[in-house]
Amino acid sequence: MKAIISPYTRDFDWCEEIFPELSLCSLPVAGRAIAVHLLDLCSLLGTSDLLILDYCLDFALQSMLRERTDRWPVHFNYTGAKPAASVTQLLQRNQAFAANDDLLIVHGPVLPLPRQPQELLTQTEPCDDDAPDGIFLRRDGKLLRYTGPQQRIASTADYFDLNFTLLADSACYNLPGYSAENGVHTGMNVAIKQDCVISPPVILADNICLERDCTLANGVIIGANAIIDHHTSLDHAIVLGNTYVGQDMEIRDKIVVGQRIIDPHSGVYVDQSDMGVSADMHLVRHVSPTRLGEVTLLALLALTFLLPYLLLWPFRPLLSHRAWWRKLSLDRYPDIWRALLHHGHLVRRQPDSDIPFVFCASELYSVHATPAQQLLDDSYFRHHLSLHLMLRIVLHGSLRRLLANDCLE
Repeated sequence: MKAIISPYTRDFDWCEEIFPELSLCSLPVAGRAIAVHLLDLCSLLGTSDLLILDYCLDFALQSMLRERTDRWPVHFNYTGAKPAASVTQLLQRNQAFAANDDLLIVHGPVLPLPRQPQELLTQTEPCDDDAPDGIFLRRDGKLLRYTGPQQRIASTADYFDLNFTLLADSACYNLPGYSAENGVHTGMNVAIKQDCVISPPVILADNICLERDCTLANGVIIGANAIIDHHTSLDHAIVLGNTYVGQDMEIRDKIVVGQRIIDPHSGVYVDQSDMGVSADMHLVRHVSPTRLGEVTLLALLALTFLLPYLLLWPFRPLLSHRAWWRKLSLDRYPDIWRALLHHGHLVRRQPDSDIPFVFCASELYSVHATPAQQLLDDSYFRHHLSLHLMLRIVLHGSLRRLLANDCLE
């Protein structure tokens, strides 16, 4: 049996407006892209070949699927295509793929919710060939429509409700996370600080940091690479991946993605950049006090390390194969001057930038942080930029290096 997934028929303007960087295929539902849920389902049905047609081709999803082809025992192809007005038109356009094989068709923004995958093949009835959208089975040349439970996604309200439908009862789908205990699904590299209160059901994807005193209640879904700052309450809410939620926030019945907060029931959204919120409003000759203090700290460090650097430089090969050179942080001295002379930073803001820097935010907590943890720590630092935090990172980073037992090579 083969399968075709084509989520675009009509009523997708809401997705383009609310989630401009996502397609209907890549839209995450309960922590996984819709296309991934359907791939899992087709694998369970023993599908041999799968064609995923996406009107708004998502290159991030395409790259992820290519890298993880070994996860599914089905040959699949994700490609762009125009929406088809009916199942007949969809079949005509893809006749070379469909041939005369039995064919499962998911046409339109709909997700089946069977208790068992085989229900898709048994709970059917004959239908018109011009049916606009739905879930269909072509068997022995006849077109059948799936009549079991399913949910159409034609608005943000539908999308919001579908997330919590799967969170409460995943039916035949897999929820993300390598650990699931008492209704809390946890991914890799999840840091939960002290005094957090988590009431299931909850999904915490990979690389998430919950700062202290966070509260998650009445169903919460948090995507990968997200930070929830301290004293923040999430109540029946969805936070999509790569999102920072600020401190002392109360998010209830909302979707948060990047700088956008969405009311799913009305479809109204607010971009935080449109609210007039700005940091460092008191300027001194167009230079913020924090930046002025950062440059001052760089200059002080350049002067402080100058004499030890010059005195110990001739003996550098003798300092235990340079281990003590690093323990004393003298290897940072050239970086200090690079940051000072080339408008760099004392503490790195983001790892993929070419701007010079001296310290990493992760050094506040560990000498050897993983790349994923560094991303979270860098994001936290950007949102809490202050001279006090810079000083803490400099002092803790230097002390941790000095007291480390290994050679740090």
